[in-house]
Amino acid sequence: MAAGLALAWIDTRPGFDDTGVLVVLLAVAATAAVLLAGSPSIGRGWLLGILVGGPTPILEIMNGGQAASLAALVVALAAALLASILLRGVRGNG
Repeated sequence: MAAGLALAWIDTRPGFDDTGVLVVLLAVAATAAVLLAGSPSIGRGWLLGILVGGPTPILEIMNGGQAASLAALVVALAAALLASILLRGVRGNG
């Protein structure tokens, strides 16, 4: 969640306008969260994806931004779920 909050804060800075970098960092942070958690549970993947990707659209929308920032949540969820699925495969849990 700390990474998600930090990335959301960076995204709300007036001079920051690099969506591609933010998307990659969100995907890396969500993947790292799953790997650090060490659990291949899909449920945990959902939770970690929301914790990492959720702060960006919340802060953006609160600051008058557009709902398009919900894409940050989608990217983080996709990365976390993919990492969970791959971790399950590597560990042989399903």
